[in-house]
Amino acid sequence: MNRFPEALEQYKLAINNNRENSIYFFNKAATLNQMNRFEEALEYFDYALQRNQNDSSYQTNKGISKKQIQFFQQKFQFNKARAVMLKKKKNFKNLNNRRIMQFRITQIIQTINLLT
Repeated sequence: MNRFPEALEQYKLAINNNRENSIYFFNKAATLNQMNRFEEALEYFDYALQRNQNDSSYQTNKGISKKQIQFFQQKFQFNKARAVMLKKKKNFKNLNNRRIMQFRITQIIQTINLLT
């Protein structure tokens, strides 16, 4: 069962009760990461780092979020390019089919002309 929204609500309460505890910010960021909400996660990793700059796992996880954002941006661009290519391929196929039909029609007309 997905309980991430509930976890976010609990971290929100914890942060409101103690805004200096970096672990609450880190855990909220990690939860946002799990939900593929990477931009928001980066924000909370930054909050965690502001409170505890010495924890390397905060910086590491922030880097992972940045890489995930890059991955999804590249995936989006790839899918966009793929859609364009598929459309061009379909258009080419349609054009090719029309040319074949025109060629066949021309052959039929020439055959009819020869018979008459």
